[in-house]
Amino acid sequence: MKYCADQCRLLVLPVEPVVFSLCLVELIQENKSVSTINSALYRVSWVRKVGQPLVTENPFVTQVADAACRILARPPERKKSLTADQVMRVISHSEKGSLLDMQLTAIFAMGFFGFLQ
Repeated sequence: MKYCADQCRLLVLPVEPVVFSLCLVELIQENKSVSTINSALYRVSWVRKVGQPLVTENPFVTQVADAACRILARPPERKKSLTADQVMRVISHSEKGSLLDMQLTAIFAMGFFGFLQ
């Protein structure tokens, strides 16, 4: 925030909604994460001066923050599921193991093949 204010020769406190929105836009352009946007919102709401309106409740700031969250959101990375061949290799690998290995293999196989019903 102070970096943005130094470049534009603005006061840091009290924070103007338009200035803070420009700082959020700069974070968007730098491809920061959603947590960085949320952190900036929490910092500004925590540091506010007593008696000043809360900047994060300004409709313009909330719209920019919501847009930032939508722009910077990443889809979840799904893990690949196990194939039946992989499970069969695990089972065949533990054929000659101890009783504990056989029990773990049985639990593993029941867990995998139980979901196919």
